[in-house]
Parts: sequence; C-alpha cells; structure tokens
Amino acid sequence: MRWALRSLVPRFEEPITREFYRFTARIRAGTVAALLLLNLVVVLSLDSFSFDRRVFTIAEVANVALLATDLALAVVLWRGRLSLAALRRLNIVCLAPEVASLLLNLWVFGSVSSHILITAALIVLLYRVCFDFATGLTAFGAMLLG
Repeated sequence: MRWALRSLVPRFEEPITREFYRFTARIRAGTVAALLLLNLVVVLSLDSFSFDRRVFTIAEVANVALLATDLALAVVLWRGRLSLAALRRLNIVCLAPEVASLLLNLWVFGSVSSHILITAALIVLLYRVCFDFATGLTAFGAMLLG
C-alpha cells in the first residue's frame, strides 16, 4: 500500500535547469502575447457577439491587465539574470495571473460545457508534467480554491 501512495508523488533525480525555466518562459511569453492579440480581436468585433458591453468591458480590462502582468513576468523569467531559486519562485508567481485570468474567463463566459474548464485541467497538468510536484500541487490548489 505504501508503494502505491509513493507513486502519486514521484521524485525525480534531475533538478530543473535554468535553461528549461527560460525555455518555458519563452513559450509562455509567446502564448500570452497571442492571447492578448485574441482579446483585441474580440474587443474589436464585440458588436457581433451578444454580450453585455459594460460587463464585458470591465472584465476585459481586468483580463488584459492580468495577461500583461503574466507577459511581463514571463519576459523577466526569459531574459532576467536570476538564480535558480529565484526562477523557481517567479515561475510559481506566474500562476497567480494565469489562474486569475482563467477564473475571470470562466465567470464571464460561464462554465457549463465550457472549453475553459478543460484549459484549467490542462494548466494544472502542464505545471505538473513540466515542473516538480510542489508546483503542480500549487497549480491544482490555486484552481481548486479559485
């Protein structure tokens, strides 16, 4: 029974390298930049959707601020000269705007049969697969508490 519980919390011998943090930060920066462009497209074509313009505008301003924060953090992770411990901490800090943006989108667009629910599971899965168990657990806890 004890071996089964240990398999839920696997331990890896190789530490996460500085290059890996920078590589994932580069991917994060590109993805967030694409999301910012998509938000701009949605705002420019808002009349073709049946959203409440006032509510959507308030939510969109908050979402753009969250995405811009995440983009700035990603650029610091990518280009900054930080220690390995600082890269790890900053990577976990990046969870806050990502989770907040996702939860805001869930609130705006609804969660019933929403693709955004799958995105939440994907973010948790990516943090768990790419980084250590503690980072994945932090992502899961942030999604669950949000």
